[in-house]
Amino acid sequence: MPELRMRVIALVAIAVAASTGIGEAPAPVLPPELVDLHAQARQGEAEAQASLGFRYRRGEGVLQDDAAAATWFRAAAEQGHAAAQFNLGFHYREGRGVPQDDGRAIRWYRRAAEQGDADAQNNLAGMYARGDGVAPNGPEAVRWWTLAAEQRHALAQYNLGFMYGDGLDLPGSHAEALPAYGLAASDPATPADGSSPADAEGRTVPQDYVRAYMWLILASRHGTGAVRDGALRGRTRAERNMTPAELAEARRRAREWRPAPAIR
Repeated sequence: MPELRMRVIALVAIAVAASTGIGEAPAPVLPPELVDLHAQARQGEAEAQASLGFRYRRGEGVLQDDAAAATWFRAAAEQGHAAAQFNLGFHYREGRGVPQDDGRAIRWYRRAAEQGDADAQNNLAGMYARGDGVAPNGPEAVRWWTLAAEQRHALAQYNLGFMYGDGLDLPGSHAEALPAYGLAASDPATPADGSSPADAEGRTVPQDYVRAYMWLILASRHGTGAVRDGALRGRTRAERNMTPAELAEARRRAREWRPAPAIR
């Protein structure tokens, strides 16, 4: 699938100075804006550092270098830059330029999620649902997915739909469902492991077709591609188990739903 959605506007970069731990690349005369951005990043400006991270990850204007991307994301993340924290979490989750480490991925996802980053909330929820780097915890997964879904995050809405619709079962048990929980819409897909969304105390997520159908309506409305198609198929399956009164209530809730303000 394509690269993660990029949310920082200024995506420009040049080779990073040796003081960052990344050797300078030989380069021709650089446009002034690239020189300025590099200077800003070296002076500790988080937005410039995050921009360099995006450019190195994508190989735009510089040689593609995941290690350099992770270094710049870390510099911005340590200053509290939510998008950089999310992307550093992704690097640890995928082992791109850093050793693969689910525990560190969760740590950085959580820091971004606590600032309201919907992508981080979605991915953190997925790790709780699957039990990746943490004990499986369905209620915690639902909590983070709900926060993302309330910001109109289509994949979080989709995931909530299947979590409520399946109760104890993860959606990997359904051939028509997306392959995994908790991946941003453009992340590489990985198979669901089918583990139970219950924590160490045995708490689980109860089945609730009205909530499930409401979230699937919203996911089909806000999503595109596989998310939209999967939500539509999920709605068809849920309808077979719902009374007319339940369908009417789910549609009313979807009709009256309003998103929470997104935090950028």
